[in-house]
Amino acid sequence: MNELAKNRAQDGEARPNLKRRARIMVALIVVLILMGVNLAIGTDRLQIEKVISESMLPTLEIDDRLLVDKNAVPKRYDIVIVNDPDRPGEKLVKRIIGMPDDLIVIDGGVLYVNGEEQFSRQVTDNTIDWRDLRVRVPLGKVFVLGDNRNNSYDSLNFGPVAKDQIRGVMQGIIWPPSRWRRVQPFE
Repeated sequence: MNELAKNRAQDGEARPNLKRRARIMVALIVVLILMGVNLAIGTDRLQIEKVISESMLPTLEIDDRLLVDKNAVPKRYDIVIVNDPDRPGEKLVKRIIGMPDDLIVIDGGVLYVNGEEQFSRQVTDNTIDWRDLRVRVPLGKVFVLGDNRNNSYDSLNFGPVAKDQIRGVMQGIIWPPSRWRRVQPFE
């Protein structure tokens, strides 16, 4: 066998070896990620929540499974899991629109926070079918709305939510696989 043929034979043997190593590395990374998530869930930091209503369309769909960080500090525009104030033991998935001391105003269907009009392509409708409203968010509370603004049971119905009623901050969609992603920052 000449030298060129030997080199080709060795290259042919090396390629499957490289592919095998790459598969092993990918498998190890997946295992490490799963171990980290399992550890976080086992230490009660992360939990998985299921979306059961259309109140967060188009951002979240019914039956989406969410990875929620129970220790995260909620900020404006975060999607949070809150205790339902009218049904003990039940929970709601909503977006924080107002923080403590913010002025929330609905005037002619337009939402304003601290005098600034709130417009987003990520909600079903930027015009809210609600009576005119003016609310100063009390200290220790937040104002939450669904992204499906005219089909959501939220702070328009039950008022601001105490921060200690927030169960966690959504980190991403983990199921179904076709929707596996972090939710884009709110515009």
